[in-house]
Amino acid sequence: MLKQCASCLKRKPYDQFSVNNASWDGLQRLCKECDKARAKKYYQDNLEQCREKRKQWQDENYELHLEHQNKYNSSEKGKKTRRKFRARKKFTEKEV
Repeated sequence: MLKQCASCLKRKPYDQFSVNNASWDGLQRLCKECDKARAKKYYQDNLEQCREKRKQWQDENYELHLEHQNKYNSSEKGKKTRRKFRARKKFTEKEV
């Protein structure tokens, strides 16, 4: 079965749409790709507001934030990111 995205107007399979139980067909109006682009644009256009909101959440949910942070840092993606950061930090310290 196919559904048309309200943004790009392409007909795509149902698995290309996120779930929305409030809609008549149980799917979002935008495909995942267009929804991701919309969210990215919103974040870029409202950068300060998004940062403040994230910081506020982190302050209000300190224990949960630490739990999420520790879980990410112990994952492969987190370890890889830390290695990149350390290498970049060493490189910039040598230049100074």
